[in-house]
Amino acid sequence: MNQETTINANKAEYNGFNEKEKFLSWCKEDVLNQIENLDLPFHNREHTIKVMNRVENIMQIFAKYDLVTQEDIVIAKIAALFHDYAQCYSEETVELNQKDENSQDNQTVLMRVRGQIGKSEEESALSIDDFLKRFINSDKSESKEVLSYHDKKMIIDMIEGTIPRFEDGTVKHKFDEKTPLQVRALMLADLGTAGMSDDGREFLKDTRNNFFEIFVGLKEKIGDKHCKLSEYQKDFYMEKYKAMILNQPKFIEGLKKQYEEQVKALPEKVRNEMNEYLFKYFDVNYQKTIEDAESVKEANTWDEVTEHMKLYIT
Repeated sequence: MNQETTINANKAEYNGFNEKEKFLSWCKEDVLNQIENLDLPFHNREHTIKVMNRVENIMQIFAKYDLVTQEDIVIAKIAALFHDYAQCYSEETVELNQKDENSQDNQTVLMRVRGQIGKSEEESALSIDDFLKRFINSDKSESKEVLSYHDKKMIIDMIEGTIPRFEDGTVKHKFDEKTPLQVRALMLADLGTAGMSDDGREFLKDTRNNFFEIFVGLKEKIGDKHCKLSEYQKDFYMEKYKAMILNQPKFIEGLKKQYEEQVKALPEKVRNEMNEYLFKYFDVNYQKTIEDAESVKEANTWDEVTEHMKLYIT
């Protein structure tokens, strides 16, 4: 390859990288606003930004040891931006099987139910094409191919890698020794609060907002002194909430085990740096969940349980 060919190849590579960065910058605020418009307690703008920051931090360590490129990092951030863009759920009314209440409304609760496993992630990945078409047709793009077929395939694999599978009281992702580092990075970033946050209250806040996301309108109801709930509704919410809180120590133990399985195949120096600088707070957050579980055991009335629910969510 002569010098001129090398220069042109490097220029093309640079321009491709630059176009990806421009695309990310161009669509970021629009995507975040649309996620915010879903008005979900957990899968919201704040969560998406945190996942983007975490995946970048993870990928930067990989890049330091030449395991990925800077272009790979931009692609990972695009995947993180879109990973929760589509939320495929339905709102279903659950009968409490109580027939002695005067109001039928007080015999039911409204729950947000996920559809087919992986549907949200699949739709999130497909949504990127719409943004790409608009970007290419805008005056910001200088290329008709911002993302190659390989780039798109990697983004889809990364997003689908975050599909949650619940087993033994925790989340387990599907991966093996052939799973690309980029896919693993987004998996870890999506569940990163348990290991990456030095403030145990952040994980407890996420736990509560996940609960409120399942039970539609409950967050608003416990803050409204004029809202009337039947004893059956209160008992139902209390039982579900306490069960979730009591399971959180086991949930974090499962996440820590999964993290250790994910990184054990990495070079020792990479694994050590991730343990030292990123995923070093599992024990801190585990201890906070133990304390949270102990305190919820002492909450036996509706008022006591709702006060417990309100902790950390302001």
